[in-house]
Amino acid sequence: LSFYNYDSETTFTETDYNIYAKNFVGIAEITQKTLDEFGYKLVAGTLPDGSKDEIAISSYLCETFIKGKYTDGTTDSNGKPVYQTIASAADMVGKKIQTANKTYTITGIVDTNFDMERYQSLTEKKERTSTTDQLVDFALMNEFAYAQSSSLASVMMTGEGYVQNLIEKEPSIYPLNTNYVNYYGINTDMNIDPEYMAQLKDVSSQKITWLDGEKTTLGDKEIIVTSDIIMMYSENGGTENYSQEMLDTLKNANLEMGFVPENTNDYTTEDGYKVVGVLEINENNYQYGSTVIVNEKEFNRCITREKGEYDFVIGPMPTEKADIEHMVSFCYQEGTDEQFQLQNAVTYELDTIHTVLKAMSKIFLYIGIGFALFASLMLANFIGTSISHKKQEIGILRAIGSRSNDVFRIFFSESFIIAMINFVLSATGVFIATTVINTVIRDNLGVLITVLNFGPRQILLLFVVSIAVAAVASFLPVKKIASKKPIDAIRNR
Repeated sequence: LSFYNYDSETTFTETDYNIYAKNFVGIAEITQKTLDEFGYKLVAGTLPDGSKDEIAISSYLCETFIKGKYTDGTTDSNGKPVYQTIASAADMVGKKIQTANKTYTITGIVDTNFDMERYQSLTEKKERTSTTDQLVDFALMNEFAYAQSSSLASVMMTGEGYVQNLIEKEPSIYPLNTNYVNYYGINTDMNIDPEYMAQLKDVSSQKITWLDGEKTTLGDKEIIVTSDIIMMYSENGGTENYSQEMLDTLKNANLEMGFVPENTNDYTTEDGYKVVGVLEINENNYQYGSTVIVNEKEFNRCITREKGEYDFVIGPMPTEKADIEHMVSFCYQEGTDEQFQLQNAVTYELDTIHTVLKAMSKIFLYIGIGFALFASLMLANFIGTSISHKKQEIGILRAIGSRSNDVFRIFFSESFIIAMINFVLSATGVFIATTVINTVIRDNLGVLITVLNFGPRQILLLFVVSIAVAAVASFLPVKKIASKKPIDAIRNR
């Protein structure tokens, strides 16, 4: 849903990255209840009336007109567009926008909490940027794309009931977004590349120019095309759109169909297709544009899933941690027939970093095991050396009647204290290192998520390793010394 009510010659950015919207990503109804649930607020004007062609736009969309001015299409005496300066959101109230062959009146501006300042650096020219800076900008631009398209920031907001009215008027055409279909001429320079497919019964109310007599049903390999997708190559190498002079050429054209089924790379071709009619596209039926009409058999072969009424759903994030974890786990569940893809700026970074960490997880695991073994051996050696220097004490304890278990408990108490000191220092050190690394990543790279996590599981693991090493390091030397005769231990033999 593109709009052109701004000065297209405006230099919006000094770089190749553009963060100013030039189209709507969808249409959604907005009410005061919606604003309250999302934590949004109306900063200018009023909410739109669903019974009229009225809309509200976001503060983010308003920035396009503040930067690029506004025009309602009027021109001066020289035929040049007349542009108006937009200084604030209030200046956009009452302005009209043309999109989807309709004119809408802007009644209000909604602050959707879109953090445009976060992405402003993408528009500023930088001298001698390093490869790292370029990668950071690239990742930030991808994050912006998710943040922009997965929120109400770029949505045309209408009044209650307006969207349902649009759905009821929506034509019964289905997108070819999972299958690829193309028709090209064998005996003529013709190319037909549709985006949608429909059956004759779904377009019977439209005006169709029949090339070889009117039909009530379509035979095998008979198709009807819309006038906007017919393209023929002219003698000078350019292209010509549909015109009445092309009807005879269309009637005699032998077309070959190229087909790639869903989730495959199997490109197959089949000739013998014939255009039997043309559906004229104009401002009254533009919704049918870029469509090919086929019979039921061909339709079922090319369309593999039903078209829904909505492309995506926008909802506020929960505030409680448990609710967020439950929603994320539900969206990422595997092995079920039902799945919802959660998309926003944070999930983009989460998926990207998860992919990197998953690929490096084995390396990190082996490095972690190596450090754990090294630290354990150092601790065990310290405890073992300390106990071996106390053979006489052990011999005396054994001589006065202490059992091996009694001796072990005495020296394990000492080892336990050492292990606890080691545990506290390790946990504190890891916590500080994790906090510093996360802070540096957030500040320098602008990452929204916490990359490294140090929580109860990691603390428990450190505690268990410390206690286990202390127990083993105490038990083995004590048992070895206690098994000797007391006199030999006392004489250090």
